[in-house]
Formats: sequence, structure tokens, C-alpha cells
Amino acid sequence: MADDNMNDDKESGDNSQEPINSIENENSQSDNEVDENEFNMLNSQLDQLNSALDALEQKNNHIQAQFKELLESSKETRQQLKEILDDEDGVVNTQQ
Repeated sequence: MADDNMNDDKESGDNSQEPINSIENENSQSDNEVDENEFNMLNSQLDQLNSALDALEQKNNHIQAQFKELLESSKETRQQLKEILDDEDGVVNTQQ
């Protein structure tokens, strides 16, 4: 009789495990779906950040190119001004 009760307990215990396992499987599946959705959202956000960084890099490159042109122009202007001043000094010195 005690054995019958133990068997009944085991059987009822086994039966109670099935719904728990089923619930765990459903939770696991929903967790996987959530994880996949989160992954897709993060992936999309990373793509947007990458695009924004690419745009910033292009703007930075453009500004840097303009700055180099400005420096070159400034250098040429200073060189021309120096030549003019040197020529004027030469003219002034020869007139004295």
C-alpha cells in the first residue's frame, strides 16, 4: 500500500512536471523571440549610428580640405606680400 502511494506520488509528480516543462519551453521560446527582437533593434540602431558617423566623417574631411586650401592661400598671400615688401625696400634703398 505504501508502495502504491509512492507510485501514485511519482506519477502525479511526473504529471506535474510536464506542465512546468511546457511552461519553461514557452518561456524559453518567448525569451528567444524577445532576444531576437532586441538584437534586431540594436542592429538597426548600430546601422543608424554608423550612417551618422559616416556623415560626420565626410563633413570633417570636407572641412579639413577647405582648411588646407585656406592655409595654402594664406601662405601664398604672405609670400607675395613679403616679395612686395622686399621689392619696396630695394627701391627705397636704391633711391637713397
